[in-house]
Amino acid sequence: MNSLEIILWLLALGAGSVSGYYTCLATNWTFFWVGILVVPVAFLLFFGLWVLFLVIWGACLKTKEERPNFSRFYYHVIYVTDATFLRVVNVSFRWHGLQKMPKDHHFVLVCNHLSNFDQMILIAALRRRNQPMAWISKPENMSFPIAGPFIHHAGFIPINRTNPIEGMKSLQKGVRYIQENQCCVGICPEGTRNKTDAVLLDFHPGSFSMAIWAKVPTVVICLKHTKEIKKRSPWRHTCVSIDVVDVIQPEEYVDKRPSDISARARAAILEDLETAY
Repeated sequence: MNSLEIILWLLALGAGSVSGYYTCLATNWTFFWVGILVVPVAFLLFFGLWVLFLVIWGACLKTKEERPNFSRFYYHVIYVTDATFLRVVNVSFRWHGLQKMPKDHHFVLVCNHLSNFDQMILIAALRRRNQPMAWISKPENMSFPIAGPFIHHAGFIPINRTNPIEGMKSLQKGVRYIQENQCCVGICPEGTRNKTDAVLLDFHPGSFSMAIWAKVPTVVICLKHTKEIKKRSPWRHTCVSIDVVDVIQPEEYVDKRPSDISARARAAILEDLETAY
C-alpha cells in the first residue's frame, strides 16, 4: 500500500466513523454497518478529488519546454496515482523470474506492448523495488489528459518515430539518464500497441542501441493479460503476469549489432507468449 492509499483510507475511515456516529444513535450495530458502507464509497470519492486536483495542477504546468533531467518527485506522483488506480480497477500483478533482475545498477527494460495499462503496471511494479524508470514514449502521450503534464515533468522521453536523427537524440538522452545514475529507461521495441491478431509485432532494432551505448544490461520482460483489464475491470479481478524472460549482459554485446540483440529479445518474449497461449 502506497502513501496516497494510506492517506485516502484514513480519510475514508474518518468519514465512515463520523457518518456512523451522526446517522445512528440507536445501536452499535447500526454504527458498524453505516461505517462499513460509507468507507469504500468515501475512498472512491477522495480518490476522485485527488484526480481533480491533478487536473488542476497539471493545467498549471508548462509542457512545451523539454525537461533536461529525470524528476523523482513527479515520478512519485505518477507512481502513487497509478498504484492506487490499479487497486481501484481491481488489478494486481505477479512477477516471474524476479531473481534475474539487476539490483545494484541501472538497466534498459524492453517489453511487449499490449495495452495502455502496460507502463502503468511496470511503473507500479518497479517503484516497489525502488527502481524508478523513465519511458521512451510517443510525443502524443505528453498531451494525454491528466497524465500528460506529469510524465513530461517526470522526464519521460518523447521519440519522433518518423525522424531518425531526432529519434537518435531521444535514445541518447536515455543513455545520459543511465550514465548519470538518474534512473533506468524503458522502451517498447514494437513501437506501438499490438492491435492485431499477431502474438507479437516486429521489433525496431534501434531500441536496443541504448543498452549497448550505456553498457548496461537489457532486461527483457513479457507482459500477459493487460489486454483483459479493460474488459474485466472493475468488477472482475485481473492478475497481470510480469515475466523476466531474459537478461542480456553487457559482455554479450561484443561483436553484436542491435539487430542481433533485438532478435534474441523478441525470440524470448515470443516463446513465453506461445507457451502461455
